[in-house]
Amino acid sequence: MKKKAIFRSLAAVTLLAALVLSFTACSSDEEETPRVYTYEASGSLSGTGSDASAAFTALIDYTKAIETVVGGSYTFSEKDTEVINTCDAIYQKHQTEHPTLKGTIEIRKTVGTTSSPDETLPSIVLKTYKYE
Repeated sequence: MKKKAIFRSLAAVTLLAALVLSFTACSSDEEETPRVYTYEASGSLSGTGSDASAAFTALIDYTKAIETVVGGSYTFSEKDTEVINTCDAIYQKHQTEHPTLKGTIEIRKTVGTTSSPDETLPSIVLKTYKYE
């Protein structure tokens, strides 16, 4: 009788150990690293007459608008549509207020992770604004 009880206890402990090990083996050791999105405006503009000074501040207008949408210099969620919509509004404003501006402005997105802050990452041009 005692042998059966010991055998059952040993079998139960073995079964429990096997279940625990199988659940542990199925769990993912690697958790997904959060993505970090940065957006920036770059380019060169020139203007004549009263628009000459606007050529210097136009890039700042885009940068401030992007920072407002993103909530700083980076975000953990993709905001392509919001950034482009805001930059479209800046472009329309410039076309109306500064018609002699010439050049281009590119809006770029870079995607990295929290584990790659010092790496040089490729960027994607989301949109190019041509001032003609």
